[in-house]
Amino acid sequence: MLTAAFVALTLSDLAYFVASGVLIGVTPFFVTGPLGSGTAGLGLALGAFSVTTLVLRPVVGRMADRSGRRRLLLMGAGLFAVMIVAHLLVHQLWALIVVRLLLGAAESLYFVAGFAALADLAPPGRAGEALSWNSVALYLGIAVGPGIGQLLLEWRGFAAAWVGAAFVALLATLLLLRVPETRQSAPAGAAPAPLIHPAVIRPGLALFACVAASAGFLALVGLRATEIGFAAWSVVPLVYGAMVVGCRIVFARVPDRLPPLRLGAGSMAACAAGLVVLAAITPTPRARS
Repeated sequence: MLTAAFVALTLSDLAYFVASGVLIGVTPFFVTGPLGSGTAGLGLALGAFSVTTLVLRPVVGRMADRSGRRRLLLMGAGLFAVMIVAHLLVHQLWALIVVRLLLGAAESLYFVAGFAALADLAPPGRAGEALSWNSVALYLGIAVGPGIGQLLLEWRGFAAAWVGAAFVALLATLLLLRVPETRQSAPAGAAPAPLIHPAVIRPGLALFACVAASAGFLALVGLRATEIGFAAWSVVPLVYGAMVVGCRIVFARVPDRLPPLRLGAGSMAACAAGLVVLAAITPTPRARS
């Protein structure tokens, strides 16, 4: 499991998602602060990222199978770092939407090619375990990234947050230089697979619903925390990420042993319950004032 390529890919994921966590935490305050937009503008800016991600992921998956994983990984991480730097030039909402569209394209390249490489590197029969260990880096990055973003924001403002995130994204790109090409050639005469396999439609829609809810939580939880009087807003994604990381470590082998759809359904029910609790919290008297 712990080959040099697997470790390098996992460390790259950690750096990449620390940078992503900074953006997740800081962007809502950027939109509602210097850009002077409301929640509608925030929804447009955050949703732009998902548009290109949704459209490009099936295409990127086909590209990864035909031309390899490594080049797409490097392209995605490099574009991600450049687009973070581009935040320094953003002074209007439309410009941020353009940047977010390109960030979505970068995410598609990096995320899809990275998961394909991970599947290649996983030992036979241990794909679920490999995914669990690798995703520890993903959620650890999302957990600590907003905290880093809050510290940089309070230290030197939004410019410091963008520069810090870009530096970490560049580190993610450099770590990928230690990951070789992992794609294996398709058997001779194999028929081309459909772009979207029918078997993934139902679980894919379920995953889409859960990720949409989680994305809304991560995007708005900082604003929600300040609304209810919790100034240390980055602690909330930290607790969220720490819980995910702990469960991924403790239950790393569970996905290979239990029925995946039942396990996923239980997880989504827990996610829904947590969002209901969050919605039920009312602002403190001091926060209202």
